[in-house]
Amino acid sequence: MSFQYQITVISLEKNSEKSDLVEVSEINENLKEVRFYYSNSILKLSKIAAHKRALEFAKTQLDRIHLLHVNVGLTNWWHFLKFKKALKIPMLYSEHGSFYLYQNFRDLSIYNRLSLKKLLKSSDCVTAVSEVLVSEMKKNGGNEIYIIGNSLPEKWSELPVVKPDNNGTYNFLHISTVDRLKNPIGILKAALILKEKHINNFQLTVLSEEETVELKTFVESNNLVENVRFLGAHKHDQLPDIYFQHDCFILNSNYETFSIVLAEALFFGLHVLSTKVGFLTNSSLAPFDEIEFNNPSSLALKMEEAIKKKKHSGNAGRKFVKQFSENQIIQQYTDLYEKLIN
Repeated sequence: MSFQYQITVISLEKNSEKSDLVEVSEINENLKEVRFYYSNSILKLSKIAAHKRALEFAKTQLDRIHLLHVNVGLTNWWHFLKFKKALKIPMLYSEHGSFYLYQNFRDLSIYNRLSLKKLLKSSDCVTAVSEVLVSEMKKNGGNEIYIIGNSLPEKWSELPVVKPDNNGTYNFLHISTVDRLKNPIGILKAALILKEKHINNFQLTVLSEEETVELKTFVESNNLVENVRFLGAHKHDQLPDIYFQHDCFILNSNYETFSIVLAEALFFGLHVLSTKVGFLTNSSLAPFDEIEFNNPSSLALKMEEAIKKKKHSGNAGRKFVKQFSENQIIQQYTDLYEKLIN
């Protein structure tokens, strides 16, 4: 890449035990991470103080700054706008969050809604991770918004794709939060339909960092314990092993800004059953089977077919999501950096 850059990542993090502290981590010769901690405060005075310390650090401890790249607007829009004003440099705003979705946006306070619109207007360049997110953001201002997806680690390219086991149990995987938009209970209802049809040669794994009491209660009360298991949080470098244990990924969601888990599942060659959300919204080339949101009967039929045919996306899945490889995403951002600075 022709563009040489030094990156300092500055973040504000809530941690009462480390309040007023700063931690500097040298990742490599081109990347430094600086964390400013603050305590929980009703008046947010501690966070404001952390912001001031971060801004002073940027002014006094860093060499000349050419570009400000900010991510996810809702919680720190004021932090971003004050940095831009003080440093007097171009600002690239990248959004990954789902709060621009209409029903989420209307639930925000008027103050936050106006502030996000100001952030869009004040940014010199805006990116979003998918077409569906762009369409939501454009309802609230902003001119051209570039689409740059989330990325897959380049080192994963050294790993193989999942191979089908024609004799063993067919393994489904669902990784997500458990909110209403994801509708994980609909996947469990589909699994129950299979069970009632005496189809038992399948296993469903639900992996979530959140509490799954409601889901576990459904499994126990419907005699699905032998077919459904739950896993808690896993580190990112453990995910390849999780994918390798499965054959098919299910996402029964009503809205996704990007859905990195779909890209990961396709990268490792799993068959995918998903609604048309995130980067799949307008795709006609992706190797996946589309399902209807909150239609357990339809999903059960797709699951039954996948079990019988031992479906996998294989190398076709990996080929499709190569567009989200780390190097390609970095190059897209690098091109924008050069455009803004020059």
